[in-house]
Amino acid sequence: MRPRKYITGMTALGIWGTDWHIPAERDRFQIAGVDFEPLDRLFGDGEVVDCRERLERLEIPIPPELEEVPCATPVRAYLEWAYSFLKEGHFPSVDPQDLMFGEDELREVMRYLYRLRDTEEDPAVKERISLWLSHLESREDC
Repeated sequence: MRPRKYITGMTALGIWGTDWHIPAERDRFQIAGVDFEPLDRLFGDGEVVDCRERLERLEIPIPPELEEVPCATPVRAYLEWAYSFLKEGHFPSVDPQDLMFGEDELREVMRYLYRLRDTEEDPAVKERISLWLSHLESREDC
């Protein structure tokens, strides 16, 4: 069985309007299973939806043979993007509070980050997630 691929990361955040950068036709889209590890251990098959209509509204061409354009929801897209930094030994360059998440989405991001930390097997990554959570909690806008 081939791994499922879908738009994720900052590309998905731009499509949904959570990030202020709207992807352009010339941009290379960030794809789960190619650019980022899918976080199926947190989300299962959930939080991936068709974004064809949204891309059409943004006037981004879609190959006609594609019936659906799967895209991570903003929470999943952000966490997959952030996790790639954490796994590579860095802290994410953008905190969730700096994006256009609503309060409910911010709480959901934090809830999933705790689950991500609790399910992480690599001790160094687990520690990095804990440190980043402490940083996020220390912000007044959290």
